[in-house]
Amino acid sequence: MPAEITLVARLAPYGTYSRRGVVRLHPEVLHALDIGTWQAVAITGRGRTTTALVTAADTDGPHGEITVDDVTLSNCAGLDGGSVVVRPAQVVPARRVVLHSADPLVRTAPPAAVRLALTGKIVSPADAVSLQPQDLQPAPGADLTHARRTLANIIGPGLTSALLTVVRTEPAGAVVVQPSTVVGWRDGATTGEPGPSPVVDPPTVTRPTVLTAVPAPAGAV
Repeated sequence: MPAEITLVARLAPYGTYSRRGVVRLHPEVLHALDIGTWQAVAITGRGRTTTALVTAADTDGPHGEITVDDVTLSNCAGLDGGSVVVRPAQVVPARRVVLHSADPLVRTAPPAAVRLALTGKIVSPADAVSLQPQDLQPAPGADLTHARRTLANIIGPGLTSALLTVVRTEPAGAVVVQPSTVVGWRDGATTGEPGPSPVVDPPTVTRPTVLTAVPAPAGAV
């Protein structure tokens, strides 16, 4: 079985990492899990699991915490200050991602622009995902400025708060959106079929060790 560790989930303040599908772990926790930055981790809260990219938190921060945004916390059914189980995850390139939004205005966004905003993000069926581009470690060649401009012109100020529901992925499960991924609205417009562009499988890490971290004392920074 892969290594796993129990941590305290801490909701990140709105800012650079907000709604970008990126979580933060102390570098020593990354080492304990035998994973590097910008790899995938599965996060399980109260009976639900989601998958996200991980990067390193400050070295002087608490070891026993994982910093998450509100969307990731909701996707794993976690609570701010509650326990979650974190382990290395396996993700594959997405061939197809089908989305839905309860907002008719959001559903008018061109699938090609939506794909740009989601490129580099990990998505899973039934999860929510924002249209905030993953610009912390952008995919090569991703024109995120164009994506923001196109979506902002359509959705307006609601762009930062808009959430989509992942209806289906191919292959099923946690996948990473790529420039060749077919992205479309449920019963609506879709991008063209993928071309022969190369894909790179994100690395997968497994370890047999099971670790348990002690949550940081109350009031720890």
